[in-house]
Amino acid sequence: MSKSGRYSADRKKVKALDCFGAATLAISTEVHECGTIFDCTPAGNDANEGATITLPTAASAGKGWWCKFVLNAAIASDGDDVNDIIIQNAAGDTNDMIVGLPADADADGAGAVNGASVTFVENAAQAGDEVEVICLGTRWYVRAHCAVVGGVTKQ
Repeated sequence: MSKSGRYSADRKKVKALDCFGAATLAISTEVHECGTIFDCTPAGNDANEGATITLPTAASAGKGWWCKFVLNAAIASDGDDVNDIIIQNAAGDTNDMIVGLPADADADGAGAVNGASVTFVENAAQAGDEVEVICLGTRWYVRAHCAVVGGVTKQ
């Protein structure tokens, strides 16, 4: 009996996001966006500002909806503007995100902490740093992985 490789394929959905020029990006709750890995291109040295990415409300996303944000380059400083990339709750969400940060990643230390947003930080975030968000039905659970202390923080 031959095996079909399709049933066990683990091909990821990847979508590019340009996170510069004071971009404000809203992530859709469409079925096709669930499970997407967003390839984030940060601002370069000559860019004006970073970006704010707004998640859908937890209620509209529904239990089990998830996505991941991965930096494809370090976030550099241009000397006069902040190039941070912020991932935040939708305006209608009343519950904070449950944010799991790596040990010593934030002033609050390791473990799950509440916050309204997480940030890829200028001059700290590196290529390969990632933030995964999973909807638990009423709020977002956020897991961050970063190469250096302070690369991803909660606010």
